[in-house]
Amino acid sequence: MITAPFIVRQGLALALITILLSGCSSHNVYMNDATRSDLRNAPSIYMVHYVTPEPRVNPPKVHVAPYANVSLHDTPTGAEIQDHLNSFDPTNEVAQQLATTLKTQAGLQNIKPVSTASPRPVISDPKAYQNQFKDGYVMEVWVDNWAFNYIPMDWKTYGITLSAHTRLSHLEDGRIVWNTGHCFYGGSGKNYQDRIVLADLKSSDKKKTQTKIRQTIDQIADVCARELLQSYSRNK
Repeated sequence: MITAPFIVRQGLALALITILLSGCSSHNVYMNDATRSDLRNAPSIYMVHYVTPEPRVNPPKVHVAPYANVSLHDTPTGAEIQDHLNSFDPTNEVAQQLATTLKTQAGLQNIKPVSTASPRPVISDPKAYQNQFKDGYVMEVWVDNWAFNYIPMDWKTYGITLSAHTRLSHLEDGRIVWNTGHCFYGGSGKNYQDRIVLADLKSSDKKKTQTKIRQTIDQIADVCARELLQSYSRNK
């Protein structure tokens, strides 16, 4: 006789197999010499960037019994910080810096940055860009996470962390030719450029807040572009 527990166990096993198989369906595609050569001769490489999500703000917290975590000071929300930035777009900064780096150091003079940000989420099938661009390649850049995290040595000072990804596909057939480009920047607060004090984050002076964050993002974009160039330049 087949019992209920047996059926449950079988169902869980099948679910696990399905998850594993679905995970195998997406695989890393590394750059290679043939693709790099083709890219230099392609009619166009369109550099697309996605809308940057709101940043997370992670203040120091203390656990208060029985189950509450209480912040040790007030912080602005991600939406408020985004409002301070106005039209400044961290993802666009990373994309622009990457385009410049690939032009000057990888010989890709045919890169054409697209000024308007694409809406999120990131599209699952790059063939969707066939309706927007004619021929060549499309390189997508997106930030999946960026945050303001308090620095343990000074609870009222914050560092920025940011994680960005790239994907390169051939427009004619939608074939992905590179998807392993990834950079991560974790602001430690050891350098002055990494630090943003709480007073600046909470300031009503939007220009002051934007200037400080922009300086830090410019530095992050430069670091990201160099990391992504390294990924682009190696075959695995």
